Formats: sequence, C-alpha cells, structure tokens
Amino acid sequence: MTRYKKRRKLRKPPLQEEDLIVALAGRYCERVGKWPTRASGNIPEEPGETWQSISIALIEGRRGLSGGSSLVCLLAAHRGVRNRAQLPTAIP
Repeated sequence: MTRYKKRRKLRKPPLQEEDLIVALAGRYCERVGKWPTRASGNIPEEPGETWQSISIALIEGRRGLSGGSSLVCLLAAHRGVRNRAQLPTAIP
C-alpha cells in the first residue's frame, strides 16, 4: 500500500495593519495611475502577495484583519476613492 504525503499549505503572514495595505495601494496608484482592485495581480513590494488575497482577507477577516470590509471600502475610507456600490442616489 502506497502512502501519500499530505501537502501543507503555506500560511501567509498576518496583515494586521490596514495602514500597510493603504500604503501599498498608494504606491500602486503612483506606479500605474489608478487604484488597485482585486484583479490587479501581484504586489511587487510584497513577494508572493496579490491584491486578490488581500481583498479576501479583508472580506473574510483572515490574517489578523477584522473582516466585513473590502479593498474598495478600505480605500474609500482612507483615500477617498470612489466606491460605485455606495454612490448617492440621484434626485430626479
């Protein structure tokens, strides 16, 4: 009988500070000319980190974050980025 070794997933380090995420987003915006979204790919300053993994951590409360937020909500609160999901309603 052959035994298979179970692969262990490498855990990413905690992202306890939202200020770090906001700073990384600011650098991204300076470099690319627009704010990051979860589809923005890898983060050069943080090897092995992607905007999607940060977005998931913010939504689900992983890696030391409180959860219930999102990348767009974080940037709207700290940098005034427009959040299309929370636009004011138009008055006719």
